[in-house]
Amino acid sequence: MATLKPAKNLPCIFNSIVNKYPESQLVQCEIKENQRWRHASAETAMNKIINLAEYFPELNLSFDFLTNYSICEKHYNQIVVRDSFLNQLKKVNNLDSEESERKRIKLSDNNNSKLQTFCDFGVQVSLPVCDFEVQVSLPDPENENLLNQINKLKQLNKQLLSDNRELLFEKKQLLSENEILKKKLNSRFDNQQDHVKAIIIIAKKERDDLYSNITNLIKDHERFQLDSLLKFSPSQWLIKQNPVLVNFIKTLTYNENENQYDGEKLFKCAVVVDIIYGIRHLKYVSAINLAASAIKYSIARSKLIIDIDNHFINFSGYIKFIK
Repeated sequence: MATLKPAKNLPCIFNSIVNKYPESQLVQCEIKENQRWRHASAETAMNKIINLAEYFPELNLSFDFLTNYSICEKHYNQIVVRDSFLNQLKKVNNLDSEESERKRIKLSDNNNSKLQTFCDFGVQVSLPVCDFEVQVSLPDPENENLLNQINKLKQLNKQLLSDNRELLFEKKQLLSENEILKKKLNSRFDNQQDHVKAIIIIAKKERDDLYSNITNLIKDHERFQLDSLLKFSPSQWLIKQNPVLVNFIKTLTYNENENQYDGEKLFKCAVVVDIIYGIRHLKYVSAINLAASAIKYSIARSKLIIDIDNHFINFSGYIKFIK
């Protein structure tokens, strides 16, 4: 979750609607310098804003962006601290509803009165005409349809507001769960026990690939050629080896302010990889020992030297790189 900006650096969420609803008695924003600002996304403030959206529809557009707004001190005291402002809006809304209903009834009565007058006139002229007028002396269907549509829209609006509140609540829960998961993720390597668990998981995943790499290396008969062994280079050899193992050793043995992996240190890294290969696969013939025996043989041209090496390191080096 992104860090919230200071509330005093954000615009008041009610500033843009104060002048649009002068009859609501919503006060103007506080302009004094030393005042306390609150974030509009705070739980208490957010709940009040959701309730006010029924009377100030513009607030519906700001639900997903509450972190970009604040509440000035005056509006916080008028709207969040006290319930009187919201109660006043509810009272006014109820009065408006009652007035609308009275107008609807009055309109219906007027229509009936007009029709009745016409009916009376019809009685004076002819009884059949009066009967016909009585049959049609009903409220105006068009007005009834409009009133029904208005009621349906009000119900729909209430339902949408309710759904929006539920979505905001779910969003808040998801953000909270996401924050918990982020903390767990950031603290997963805080101790050596966690390090051991992670390394074991990686090693199990890589073990088969490592064995396959060594098997392919054993099958590579070109590496037993004398010319190839005499050109042995630790850096070039490491490039062709298992990358997970090589990078693990390099990272583990990294020292700051040091010329990394040149000369002796690079050779030691190759030795470690070579030893691990020998532990993982019993038929693996050490590349470094082969190179050392090849150098000795190229100088002395004596099988006795190779036999001595074979005795100590247990591999048939002479037979392999002479062919």
